[in-house]
Amino acid sequence: MRGLFRVLGTLLVIIVIVVAALLAWLWIAEYRPANEETVTATAGLNHDFARTGEIYHIVTMNIGYGGLDRTQDFFMDGGKGVKPGSQAEVEENLAGMLGALHNEKADLVLLQEVDVSASRSYAIDETELFTRGLSMGRAFAYNFKVPFIPFPIPPIGKVESGLLSLSNLKVESAMRVSLPNAHSWPISLANLKRCLLVERLPIDESDQSLVLINLHLEAYTSGEMRQKQLDQLFSLMKEERKKGNYVIAGGDFNAQFPGAEDWYPIPDDHAWIPGELLQSDLPEGFSFAYDLSAPTCRSLDKAYLGDRDAHVMYVIDGFIVSDNIKVNGVETIDLNFLYSDHQPVAMDFTLE
Repeated sequence: MRGLFRVLGTLLVIIVIVVAALLAWLWIAEYRPANEETVTATAGLNHDFARTGEIYHIVTMNIGYGGLDRTQDFFMDGGKGVKPGSQAEVEENLAGMLGALHNEKADLVLLQEVDVSASRSYAIDETELFTRGLSMGRAFAYNFKVPFIPFPIPPIGKVESGLLSLSNLKVESAMRVSLPNAHSWPISLANLKRCLLVERLPIDESDQSLVLINLHLEAYTSGEMRQKQLDQLFSLMKEERKKGNYVIAGGDFNAQFPGAEDWYPIPDDHAWIPGELLQSDLPEGFSFAYDLSAPTCRSLDKAYLGDRDAHVMYVIDGFIVSDNIKVNGVETIDLNFLYSDHQPVAMDFTLE
């Protein structure tokens, strides 16, 4: 018995040392962005000035890092999946989404969950793929940068990912703006550092700018934290509108747009229940722009076989626009969740 206890004690010491070493490594390598950081904005083949009176086409999509196609589930949403089984599957998903976005011929594209280098997407640089594939200018901001995520089993591994904004219009500047951190130590060492990617697009013959905000808000924490992130977003939008600027915020809000649950009910016991966006919470002079005719996101507790009644559906992707912008139309582009658990949402708008 004494020998057994000695072996068990040695194993315990080894485990403690390994865990301590892992925490130390993650702490040393932790991504610690400033509250505001300038990011590089590059020009595409077309980079004309934005103009009032013209109709522009913008698309937002959470691409699910190319790894959340219809065959996948995900452990955080009640499933078991961690990453796709092969690089070829990721490449097929990315090609499908690139083709769909290319068909839109958008002036502006806001993408979320875009990997630069990650185990879950087989180290494919997705920022380069979409930038070159759409021949657009780009700005990128990290919101997930961890050298090794040790959970679940098998572990997620390395993740470098973030928000990618693409433009055929001239971009004057781009900035990463940190959002309140939803996670405390040590969970924060291996988790997202949410942010806003804020671009300023000059308007021809005007002192005003189009302020474009790409976002991916908190999903798995309390409503209080989601509200703090929304409050910061609203504060920024109000400040820019007071300056006379035009403002569009778009992306994955991880919260239902008004009226969505009437169309797509969510059981009280479901594994993931998003927050709720309320018209009454919006600052004066702003409105939501979204489409309820098709869901923008599906539940990931199991693979999708085409039967929407067998899944929980959400409308959590869309836009907020200032009152000096005319919304000419909003449409969810229904790809039947072939390549991602999210669907693109497109909006035509005019700067008045």
